[in-house]
Amino acid sequence: MPEEEVKQNLIDRYVDLLEIKAASKEENKVLERKIILIKLKLSSYNLDLEALEKAYQ
Repeated sequence: MPEEEVKQNLIDRYVDLLEIKAASKEENKVLERKIILIKLKLSSYNLDLEALEKAYQ
């Protein structure tokens, strides 16, 4: 899989998880761990995630 496709898939998954977190009223430790893991993977590509995070707060 090309690197750009990997990045896009990670971004898509990250956005999906942020949407779930925004819609959830309860704490979900599994969700939080998944968000942290994807964020770590995305950070290896030096992507700025701040705009995405602000959009889903």
